[in-house]
Amino acid sequence: MEVVEAPVEAALPSKMAVEGLIVHYRPPSCELSDCRFTPICRTKWLRPGDRCKVVEVLEARLPCPRGLDLAQARLLRLPPS
Repeated sequence: MEVVEAPVEAALPSKMAVEGLIVHYRPPSCELSDCRFTPICRTKWLRPGDRCKVVEVLEARLPCPRGLDLAQARLLRLPPS
């Protein structure tokens, strides 16, 4: 049996939210802890620098309370290149 890693929902800059794009994950620079988007902005499933493929864009523009230009997407972690 082969174990396959599931995609992770995460926030990323809107300009990087393109299905099929390979990105190096960087969490948004934000210190708010009581924001409703904290679980996707600070996902515990991805580390800064992880190589990921954008498999689906869920929301092209998140209404970020700090005004950051973010999108919500499903990212699939890839092996390092």
